[in-house]
Amino acid sequence: MIESKDQNPPTQDPLEALVRKTIETQGQEFEGYVWAIQPLQDWADQADVSLITVKRKFSKAPYDTLCKQVEGKNALLVRVGVPDPNQPSRLASEMGKAFRNGVVLNDKLNAKQQAKAIKAGTEWKPKKSVTRDEYGCLHGLAKDWRAGWQLQIFKHTITPEGWATFMVEAKNHMKIQTETESFLQKGLGYTPMVLDYPHLKTLRLFWMCAEYAFVEEMFVRTTGLDQPWTGMLAGTNKSFWQDWDADLAEAYFTWMPQFKAINSAEETADGEA
Repeated sequence: MIESKDQNPPTQDPLEALVRKTIETQGQEFEGYVWAIQPLQDWADQADVSLITVKRKFSKAPYDTLCKQVEGKNALLVRVGVPDPNQPSRLASEMGKAFRNGVVLNDKLNAKQQAKAIKAGTEWKPKKSVTRDEYGCLHGLAKDWRAGWQLQIFKHTITPEGWATFMVEAKNHMKIQTETESFLQKGLGYTPMVLDYPHLKTLRLFWMCAEYAFVEEMFVRTTGLDQPWTGMLAGTNKSFWQDWDADLAEAYFTWMPQFKAINSAEETADGEA
């Protein structure tokens, strides 16, 4: 028998009792919890209630539900317990909504992309939603970014200002990588990449750059310092890290040295030119 890590008292409600029994006998683990998976109509038939009743009950406590692709088909995962806001699938869905509303359905962005395509003589078709591949990128971002900050990082990055900053950090990161010995031995060159609009596959590839750019932006907004590492050395940002978040501080200190190094190198080169 599979045991769920949820500890909830038994109930006399027929549907809840059925969900618990199904989890005990046929439960499947996903993202740290054990779920019952079957079509909504089967729940209605087995509990002897209407389909509308099942939908209404599953939409609120004590149930937690997730939609997931199972064998190529949409499936509803059900368990009895409190929803976990940090589940990657749940976060990916929230990020997908934010991307759809802020980017996919953004009339100004679509108009710019259409004009660009017409100028280039290429075909352009507006998107209506996040694709399956893009959802996979969002799921990966939800797993890799700092717990509790994924939505904030994502929503900041897909803004015009956030995306521009992210692209700068991604360019710097690419330059660092292409100057490594392995790249030089293979004769691989460095081509700066600049994307005008949020692109989820690029964001997934350079997720650490988005995390770094977000933390740096929050630091500058809070302290008013333009160069976070200068403030760090001077000790002027001590209160920021104490009042902010230890994980985000760790993120900043993790990525700061290499980004600072490449920025300093570029500033030196500009000064010599």
